[in-house]
Amino acid sequence: MKNWDFTKSKQFEPVRYGNPQTRECAVDVTVEDTTIAIIKFKNGIIVQWNDCRAAREKHYHQRILYGSEGCIDWEEGLHHKGTTVPMKALIQQLMSSLNDEERENLFPAGITHTFALEIKELGDALLHGATFEVDGVVGLKAEAIPMGIYESSRLGQAVKISQIESCELENYQKEVNDSVGL
Repeated sequence: MKNWDFTKSKQFEPVRYGNPQTRECAVDVTVEDTTIAIIKFKNGIIVQWNDCRAAREKHYHQRILYGSEGCIDWEEGLHHKGTTVPMKALIQQLMSSLNDEERENLFPAGITHTFALEIKELGDALLHGATFEVDGVVGLKAEAIPMGIYESSRLGQAVKISQIESCELENYQKEVNDSVGL
């Protein structure tokens, strides 16, 4: 990953509500609720990152991968040459392409909820010494992307992912690291 050409993170709503419609169960918050970034990878791919949780009635959080011939939207499915294959159909295609062993390996006991799969994997590691599909290094690299957005926004300049992974830049993260003794 090369760097962030533009990033901004900001808190627009200092209070969140357990029930936004009635504004009941107010909780003061101190974290950003909106992040915007343009990320440029070494191979030339450019990613636009937008995440807004400030809107009271509807959060803005889309996951779409665009390519030269179409895009895949995590909510809607695959859009290609004027046609759309719904996400449910894509999932059915995947499941029907797997044999029983592959299906059980990827979705043990038929579990398809991603968080439930992560908890199962944790349990297997604790109880049976199984290894994680995503280890600490891979997790660090994945978290370096959003942390890079926060660091870049705090510094007001582009940052390199290697600076985040090595903790060379931790202006945003420093308070958290210090509080837990890292």
